[in-house]
Amino acid sequence: MIVSVKTATTIEAMETLGIPFPWPSATIPDWALEMDGQAIAAITYPGLAALYGANLPDMRDRCIVGKSATIDLLATGGEKTHLLTGAESGVPVHTHPNGASGASGATPNAGGGVGPASSGNNSAANAESAHNNMQPYIGLHWIVRKF
Repeated sequence: MIVSVKTATTIEAMETLGIPFPWPSATIPDWALEMDGQAIAAITYPGLAALYGANLPDMRDRCIVGKSATIDLLATGGEKTHLLTGAESGVPVHTHPNGASGASGATPNAGGGVGPASSGNNSAANAESAHNNMQPYIGLHWIVRKF
């Protein structure tokens, strides 16, 4: 038996005004709007304006996270890339005693070890470049029914 892709649950979701859902096609259907931050007129889209205000949320490059005591309704957050601060790096402030450097290519010093002849203080420093901070993803349009 062949089962239709359009189940009752899918049809109900598509017919419910204001519920965002992913769309796997490059073409946005006539009955929907892309959730890309666009302005919506209350006269044209009264139901959507009542839910979202003057603009649809910009869902591009976003995933949905459940509202909680620490995440407000329609709040945004997170970042695609992140530059670690010294405090986040996990490298504590520390010293290297005289001759205890393990630097690659270091040469012996008067103390018998390798590295500088004096002790050095290292402080946790900010990273020099940002790293990717994104979860694995698949790119789809977020759309919402117009009426």
